[in-house]
Amino acid sequence: MQSQQTQRGIFQKSFTVTNKNEQGYFVLKLGKFQLVVGIGILLVGLGLAVIPFIPGQLSDNPADNFPIFAFIAICILFGIYWTLKACNEQVLFNEEKLSVKNALGKVKELKWENVQKIEFKNSNKALFVVTENKKFKVLIAYESFYTIMVLISELFEKEMYQDALINVNQFYINNGVRIE
Repeated sequence: MQSQQTQRGIFQKSFTVTNKNEQGYFVLKLGKFQLVVGIGILLVGLGLAVIPFIPGQLSDNPADNFPIFAFIAICILFGIYWTLKACNEQVLFNEEKLSVKNALGKVKELKWENVQKIEFKNSNKALFVVTENKKFKVLIAYESFYTIMVLISELFEKEMYQDALINVNQFYINNGVRIE
């Protein structure tokens, strides 16, 4: 991990960036809280999976037991998915390109020079980086999310990202988040 002190154009303040990997990419990942949620849901599902083995807990009519089994399956599957998402999903970017790795490890890439639009949608709580044929979603839930906004402010003309920046700042203000 490298640390670099930088002065950032429109932000008019300096701060330390510490989330660069060995290859020089900034890395955004979901926080540990997301992992705890995934593991928690998985454990609830696995705990409930014990119910069928306890005598007298299930109805003799299999149709009556379907909601229980469905809920157990949903908890286990969602817990596995959320745990994989928290462990594997990440956004890597530098001055040349943006890469998004999903929960299953599939990677999509784009070069910044191909970007046509940058927008933040409050309903998705995500920044969308749009090219002619691709749309990349960067969740605001990623740790150090604001790092990507700083890089975007350096790479693009203000008109390209200004609305997204305003919406991100408004989201932070509405949710009581301070950017330090």
